[in-house]
Amino acid sequence: MSEPIKANENKETKVVLADRLLNDACLDYSNDHRDRHARASRLLEENPELAECSIWCAAAVGDVGAAREFLDNEPGLRELKGRPRNWEPLLYACYSRVKSQNEKHSTLEVGRLLLERGANPNAVYWWRETACPSQKGSDPSKTKEGQTPFAIDTYAFTALTGVCGEGESGPVNQPRHRQWREFAELLLKHGARPDDNQALYNRMFGDDDELLELLLEEQGAQTTKLSAVDRLVSFCLGADRAAAQALLDANPDLMNRAPRDLLTRTASGNQLDAARLMLDLGFPVNAIDRTTALHQAGWHGRRELAEMLLAAGADLSIRDREHYATPGDWARHNGQNETAEYLNNIHLDLFEAIGNNLIDRIEGIVKSDPGSLERPFKEYHGNPPGDGDSLTPLAFARKRGWDKVATELERLGATG
Repeated sequence: MSEPIKANENKETKVVLADRLLNDACLDYSNDHRDRHARASRLLEENPELAECSIWCAAAVGDVGAAREFLDNEPGLRELKGRPRNWEPLLYACYSRVKSQNEKHSTLEVGRLLLERGANPNAVYWWRETACPSQKGSDPSKTKEGQTPFAIDTYAFTALTGVCGEGESGPVNQPRHRQWREFAELLLKHGARPDDNQALYNRMFGDDDELLELLLEEQGAQTTKLSAVDRLVSFCLGADRAAAQALLDANPDLMNRAPRDLLTRTASGNQLDAARLMLDLGFPVNAIDRTTALHQAGWHGRRELAEMLLAAGADLSIRDREHYATPGDWARHNGQNETAEYLNNIHLDLFEAIGNNLIDRIEGIVKSDPGSLERPFKEYHGNPPGDGDSLTPLAFARKRGWDKVATELERLGATG
């Protein structure tokens, strides 16, 4: 099928630019970063004609006039999947975070037009999580040479998921749509399913329940009586000190029955008062389910929260149970460099320095801990055995192909 792109004298160039615009403009929950959205906005500002290149560009940019012209000429475009993501136009409108300089542009209004013309309000794309054999314990961003990634799980990302936004990378890199509430209500009005687990998951890292309340209202949910554990969770996350203390005084065993990741949830949402209350009540600061609270504070760049957790005894050497990485690793991997530097200035082990290419820090670590030069990775974590556990720092650097790091380790006396 030919692509419905307007003819022009530099069609090939326009297609390339249009693809670049759509790739950078939209959340994809794999490589989201604010810089991508800014890059798309600059590209559009320099090439405003891209908004009229295709139905998908019109949707992502919010050019209602261009979208209407495309649909008037070919109604079937309302659900046609197209480049570069093989999405329907509605998904481009819902996931786009590009900022147009044209005040008449509105992805919300393009969404309204598409829905009025019969677009599917439950449009979806399937996000696939991939891995390689024996990947545990290795850098999650890399795969072993010669291995082919395979899908280990799939998740439905709907149009509603897109407008609600947010997620594990935080509201800066994965912002909600600027008119998310109105867009969400529009989708629900046209038949979008309110039981959107992914949308709720993505928004659980924040500290507001507006989406949950909207979806419960849409489903006509009935109130139910909370259990004692649920009440404790509610009081803690709501920073209701008096109510939480009274409940624990009457039921001392409740803390042991509370979710292990409860303190971690406060870190994800930067709920300082809730975290302070839980620490005062005696919740373990180093409790780990998938991560500790300090890992999440590092990932989201919550410096003040990290300081609070460290003052309460948080352990910077604990490695998470999925990637076997430290809180400092998590901060650096998500681009929270100031927080990473703060954490690394307090604690930095040799494998952490190697993994983050902090060559200038290696000599200092070895001088303060000479045994680290030959200590294998398995001695740095208490997790189940993982790939690479037997590697020494030098073997790890060689396996990764990091020649400069390996040379520095050899200079300091590493042999194995």
